[in-house]
Amino acid sequence: MDDPLNPKKSYIDISFTVCGASNDELRKLLDENNQEAAVRIDPDGEISFDTLGESKRRRLRKGEIGFNSPHVNGVPITFKEGDRIRTFYNVAKENGRKLVVKLKDCYYLKHLSNDPQLGVPNFDDENIIIYKAKQYSGTYSDGDYYGEDATFASLPNAKTASEISAKPEKYLCALGYFQFTSLIDMKPKKGTAYIHSASEPYNEEQVLNQDRVNNWLEHFGMKKYQIHCSGHAKGEDLLQVVKDIDAKMLYPIHTEHPTEYVKVTRKMTIVEEGKTYKLS
Repeated sequence: MDDPLNPKKSYIDISFTVCGASNDELRKLLDENNQEAAVRIDPDGEISFDTLGESKRRRLRKGEIGFNSPHVNGVPITFKEGDRIRTFYNVAKENGRKLVVKLKDCYYLKHLSNDPQLGVPNFDDENIIIYKAKQYSGTYSDGDYYGEDATFASLPNAKTASEISAKPEKYLCALGYFQFTSLIDMKPKKGTAYIHSASEPYNEEQVLNQDRVNNWLEHFGMKKYQIHCSGHAKGEDLLQVVKDIDAKMLYPIHTEHPTEYVKVTRKMTIVEEGKTYKLS
């Protein structure tokens, strides 16, 4: 990021996890930017995080969490996060299932799959199923799908709710919060697993949204599993990165514990609200 006060200087703005599958890429980024003027590291207000960890990843892969019932299973995934897509794609494959994605998510897969480092499948992958939801007419009329949506909806791996629910043991559905109405057509059986791979609600709006989710799950008798991998690095990882970079100046921002960084550096400025700082 360019320093507006000095175009010849720059600093790094990082929010990252050190424990994921992209650790090598992160290390490369840090090595390349070791001599930058300053580094802003955002630990999201915490100095430590309890991340998913490899043990839970193994339990998912082995089918010990939520995959021991012959039903359609559901998990919300943000398709802007490559690690999470790849994790549940592999989980589905290793448990004899195919990952079901929304029409709109095909756009993400189309472009993200072009980067071999991400390891994200394309929308026409043999282990990907495209959920063809009812649209404007309330049917599956071809006229309801426009542009590239129509292309995705006509592919051989596009399936309707009834086709998915006919063989529920074959699929892991990544449909998300706004697709709960799809359950009406899929008709999941009691005991169907719902894997909530996101953080617990931490504000009033999220609490209300979670209440709505719980109402859907209760109505269909689905079993919820809370399995979340934080998108942020743990405190000790942040401290190690700051130590390794050894920046000319550190500006801890968006943290409740900025003074914790004195454990690894004395070249630090505690930011005060309303004050201007010149990066040099």
